[in-house]
Amino acid sequence: MSMRDLLHEVKFSTLCDQIDCTDAAAINAASPNSLDTQGYESNMIMLGFADTDTGAYDMVFQMYESDTSVTHAGSACAAADVVVMREDGVKTKCPAATGILTMDAVGDDDFVYLFQYVGKKRWVRLTATVGTVNVTPSMIGVQAHARRQPPYA
Repeated sequence: MSMRDLLHEVKFSTLCDQIDCTDAAAINAASPNSLDTQGYESNMIMLGFADTDTGAYDMVFQMYESDTSVTHAGSACAAADVVVMREDGVKTKCPAATGILTMDAVGDDDFVYLFQYVGKKRWVRLTATVGTVNVTPSMIGVQAHARRQPPYA
């Protein structure tokens, strides 16, 4: 039985609707805004895909950070500022030394990938840096540990 109230502890934001994208540029166009980290101690972006299994993937995802604006491209996050993990805990696709997710095999789209940001910039975004296959991504921002008030009243 669940007894703790999670609704008033966690905030969710849609960063990319689940739409068909043909390459990395299309993914980035579908997710033009960054996650505003101001006011939250914990910030994460979840990346998921519709199960397509149309062939081998060649997608690379990396987090970018900025203090300029919500739409500013920013610069690549240092590896120490990003923790990348697959939902089943396997880290082979996302080594800690790089903070980058490389999807290069059939079945890589069958998981949710978690990108936790531990840097100090205000805005952070997940960017596809490489990719030439049709995918249907979805990106959800997850924020917790609000500094001042609960995310939902």
